[in-house]
Amino acid sequence: MTAFAIGCVVLLLLLTAVRFASTLAYVRDARSFDAAPLPDGPAPRVAVLMPVRGADPHLARGIESVLEQDYPNFELRIVVDSVRDPAWEVASRVVGERQAEHVFIEELREKRPTCSLLCSALLQFFGRIESSSDIMAICASDSIVPRYWLREMVAALADPSVGATLGNRWYMPATARWGSLVRYMWNAASVVYMRMYRIPWGGAMALRVADVRRSGLLDRWRRAMVEDTSMPVALEALGLKLKHIPNLIVVNREETDLASCFRFITRQLFWVSLYYPAGGKPMFAVGMLIGLATIVPVVLAAVAALAGQFAAFWWLAGGFAAHVAVMLCSLLAIDRNMRQRIACRGEPTTPLTLPMLLKFPLALPLTQLVFFGATLAARFLRVVEWRGIRYRIRGPLDVEMLEYRPYVPSGGTVEANASVEG
Repeated sequence: MTAFAIGCVVLLLLLTAVRFASTLAYVRDARSFDAAPLPDGPAPRVAVLMPVRGADPHLARGIESVLEQDYPNFELRIVVDSVRDPAWEVASRVVGERQAEHVFIEELREKRPTCSLLCSALLQFFGRIESSSDIMAICASDSIVPRYWLREMVAALADPSVGATLGNRWYMPATARWGSLVRYMWNAASVVYMRMYRIPWGGAMALRVADVRRSGLLDRWRRAMVEDTSMPVALEALGLKLKHIPNLIVVNREETDLASCFRFITRQLFWVSLYYPAGGKPMFAVGMLIGLATIVPVVLAAVAALAGQFAAFWWLAGGFAAHVAVMLCSLLAIDRNMRQRIACRGEPTTPLTLPMLLKFPLALPLTQLVFFGATLAARFLRVVEWRGIRYRIRGPLDVEMLEYRPYVPSGGTVEANASVEG
């Protein structure tokens, strides 16, 4: 049994080394990145969409962060699911206090039964801006964007070979809740793989209006669930590439519980596998390998201990401990890089507290198990619930909204900083 245990440990450490090297490559490329300057001449006209369903904890600050953009020529259109949505009052109050003239708040007029509410909002938005804007961008309602968010995306699109920008979110929880820690750790690994496989995230994505029109994306969005992972195939057919911009890191400071975290990760993996197989297949393989790398050594170590095979037990226990230690070093390396970037732009950073650090050695294998379970669940997902709406999904462009109802906050006591994404 000892020889088999050594083989398992070697395989585990090889996988660990590959993941560690991928993280270091991400950090190295991020540090060497130089942002492109905004071209001389009149700034392209940009229209920003913020689709809203439910009053996210930081919605007000998120709207303000768009209004504070260091960019001279843009408008913000907030499309709220319903005037009865609590987000309507929040958005109206912020816009009124700011007396912003380049902001428009609209109710989502048509809730299309063949796509998500997000895509319905996107189609309504595009109909408003296609004749007056050069570039469109999307801002997630649960995030606060940096001041140069628009400027860097527009600068990247000055290259005619670039069709869209790639950025990502970074979770920065303030507490040591298991759900928040698992989501933070999962996302820290995901930003590496999303860059590697060019998987976009809508909250840091900008496109030319003309490219959207000629790519057929509007037809896809009429029958799709998400706007981001359904986009690369259409743009690549035009010979356009997606450009990763490390500075486009958008901070999310919300908290979540473990059940909501699992549902969220399952949906994210499902979107990628459904719309972007080039990224979905590697992510599925990674999820399976990570899960097996977590489960197999622990199970074998228990069997070895019960059987009195202590040499095998120590090999497996030592190998697994080394795996956890290296992965924690990888996590801290990318976390340090992110915090430096966030601090350099004048945003506050939430420190890693002692309770968080004490939980890290357990939270890491828990994250790997959640990733493994979510990867399996995503393979069999057919009905998705997203912000209180259930959709049946038969294929990438075969979506049915089962029933619409205005957003209603969850019953019971809800924390002020709790995510509504779950």
